[in-house]
Amino acid sequence: ESMLWKKFSDDSSIQVIGIAHHVSREELRIWVENENFKFPVLHDQDGLLTTCIPGLKSLPSKILADRFGRIIFIDGVRLDQEQWADFILDVKRIIKDF
Repeated sequence: ESMLWKKFSDDSSIQVIGIAHHVSREELRIWVENENFKFPVLHDQDGLLTTCIPGLKSLPSKILADRFGRIIFIDGVRLDQEQWADFILDVKRIIKDF
């Protein structure tokens, strides 16, 4: 389970969704079970879904979207989980002020 998930799993304004591609359903099921993920992971075996996300260049990536589904930020594994947690908190503070 990731630190990000643990930190924000009780926050109703944050939804974590994983996307996995180029693996079989069985490989994905085993991976999700082994990692003990508590969030949904979409199976995108042929990569079609990931090609529809503007700005997504590589996986794994983290995507931050607002409550309307608009993409705010995409990180192709440049930020570690602690930096991401800080970033999410900063964005939440900024959005709250609007």
